[in-house]
Amino acid sequence: MARISISENNPPGDAAAALVVNATPNVLTNIGAGSPNRLLHSFFVPRVSIVGPDLVHENVSCSWSHTASGWTQPISLNWAVNGIPVSSGANYSTFDTGTAGFSLELTLTDADGRVGFAVLPVTVSGSGTFSC
Repeated sequence: MARISISENNPPGDAAAALVVNATPNVLTNIGAGSPNRLLHSFFVPRVSIVGPDLVHENVSCSWSHTASGWTQPISLNWAVNGIPVSSGANYSTFDTGTAGFSLELTLTDADGRVGFAVLPVTVSGSGTFSC
């Protein structure tokens, strides 16, 4: 579970954004006009996910990025393909997707030492409609 603290690495705006992102919308009743209608949670699990195509053409260039919320900055990112480290940047790009499907994996570590993990199975095909 995440804890929200205000510090040099985690300013008040980030804490407020984490509360809003992790709130459940549209569940409150009789709250009055203009209220945001969000149920805030005192504990929530930080999130990380991979953003990008899960179906790609064989032997082409492709890129993936990430989304993350609820983590204490700064964060470090480590990308792997089928368990083999390939990048430590905010994004991962390859100039050759190959001809076989693969597992794209992202490990995030935050300033508090917490670790998050995301996996995107990527299908490689010679026919079809592709994002990259």
